[in-house]
Amino acid sequence: MRLRLGALAAVGALLGAGCSSVSSRIQEHRALFDASPREVQDAVRAGRVEAGFTPEQVYMAFGRPDRVMQPKTAGGEGETWLYGASGGSSAGLGFGPGGPGYGTELIAADASAGDARLRVAFLNGRVVSVETRR
Repeated sequence: MRLRLGALAAVGALLGAGCSSVSSRIQEHRALFDASPREVQDAVRAGRVEAGFTPEQVYMAFGRPDRVMQPKTAGGEGETWLYGASGGSSAGLGFGPGGPGYGTELIAADASAGDARLRVAFLNGRVVSVETRR
């Protein structure tokens, strides 16, 4: 019985780790947050992002994206983070010789990406646009 309760607690902890708040994400990246300008800190705390933000600053404000697209552009390395996209990221939980495991899947561009409520586009490691669907 103790083993079963321990396994259930481990599963709950792993699944709960996927839910994070702005405060917890700031704590994960405390040094970067503290080194950011006051305007960036205020925006992150308010859950906003602006052009010029880094992926880490966007993560602190919005969390892990549901999907990630990696378009090829003439201007450099591009990446688009999608929030509120149906299908989202997939997660798996398994038990085996290596112990419990949890992961998310990086999904390349597909036709269903058009349903995202929020898109954050990066070029060369900086936000170049933020689009919201109304």
